[in-house]
Amino acid sequence: MQEINKKKYWLICKTREDAVGIAIKRQKEMYIPHVENKFIYELDCPDDRLAYKILFRFIEENLDFGDKLKLYTCLDGEEEKPRNESYDTEILLEEGRFISAEAERFFKEDNRIESLAQKFQWYDRQYVVISR
Repeated sequence: MQEINKKKYWLICKTREDAVGIAIKRQKEMYIPHVENKFIYELDCPDDRLAYKILFRFIEENLDFGDKLKLYTCLDGEEEKPRNESYDTEILLEEGRFISAEAERFFKEDNRIESLAQKFQWYDRQYVVISR
């Protein structure tokens, strides 16, 4: 159900792609000790390859050259728990590199977003830096 102008409607999706998405909301009062930037947004992104594809396409389209985006994942209310450094991840979009504690991988240049979405996965208390 979806509410529009105080009336409820069914939201019907023709394809799976129509049903999956991400939501980004500015959090003005939130503090996360692992992130030094004061501009913090809450990201709602399912643990799903299609959602990753949408997320990375959004990032690629909106991140300027030379800029960095930092993501931190945790359960609600656990923002101050220590991060799990073994899950730290760095994604270098222009170089096509994906670096995690596990290994360094490269993603295909011709289909960068699809390749990256296949390699990425959320972990609890994971710190991710994406640079362009």
